[in-house]
Amino acid sequence: VLFRSNLRHNLDSAGKMLTVDADYAVYPSWGTQDFKATYFDAQGAPSSKLPEALHGDQTGLTDIKSIKADYTHPLHKNAKLEAGLKMSYVTADNDLRFYNIIDNQNVPDPGKTYHFVYTEQINAAYMNYNREWDNWSVQIGLRTEQTMIHGNDKTADSTFSRSYVQPFPSFAVQRHLNASHDLDITLSRRIERPNYEQMNPSKFYLDPTTYKAGYPFLNPALSYSAELSHIYKQRLITTLNYTKTTAPLTEVIQPSPTESKVTIQTTKNLTSMDYIGVSGAYQFSFFKWWNNTTNFDIYYGHYTGDIAGANLNAGRITYDC
Repeated sequence: VLFRSNLRHNLDSAGKMLTVDADYAVYPSWGTQDFKATYFDAQGAPSSKLPEALHGDQTGLTDIKSIKADYTHPLHKNAKLEAGLKMSYVTADNDLRFYNIIDNQNVPDPGKTYHFVYTEQINAAYMNYNREWDNWSVQIGLRTEQTMIHGNDKTADSTFSRSYVQPFPSFAVQRHLNASHDLDITLSRRIERPNYEQMNPSKFYLDPTTYKAGYPFLNPALSYSAELSHIYKQRLITTLNYTKTTAPLTEVIQPSPTESKVTIQTTKNLTSMDYIGVSGAYQFSFFKWWNNTTNFDIYYGHYTGDIAGANLNAGRITYDC
């Protein structure tokens, strides 16, 4: 369910403008999981180990509220100033209950039952300066975000909180060389936050010895990026990019640190990722009614970190077209 409202007000004829957006979204979830495991020996005969039956009920509710305001102020000499504020508040409540089926009765399994409530508040402010003159255009920006996180493990009666402030500067310049050639340079710092599913520790069983679960102590991935682009006749775009990321998010399959002979599929932070690549896109027409865009991408990614106690320090070249 999504509710959205928007206000736009032109303050004068020169281009001063104020917009305000408010959103409220509710995403309920529910589902059941039923498993029955029957064991056999190496010869295919029924094992002496008794069959196992498991039933799971999962309910959840994700509640998202946000409001933002953006202001545009024209300046002299084809320049423009943009500024804005945004606040969002998210609550994710997930309650997972598992039962062992014994003599056709549901017997609660406290080792698999989990109730986790996650709240996140993000306050952000930004300012961008844009100017165009002759064959140049420049944009300089700064966005600052304050993040406050609280997790409540109601099953284990434990909580954790985290709060941090991060600046995200950006710079972009474009040079129009002539009728055929344009150059772009972009420098920026970015953030990739884990989503709510990646941080939800509720278990989703794939079989009796394998389950999927989130990791509530994930950190956001922070990246510095530099990009150089060349545009030829507005058809061929070639881009060279380098990105340095700390705490990149990756999906892993690893042994459980607390359960014997159990495997977990989850998301963890690595230490770093270095990425350098060249990509391109070319647009052309076979006929007036048939347009084509051909893409290529060649890059090298190098990762460092620790996965299930094993040291990772490797990279490889990848390409696609």
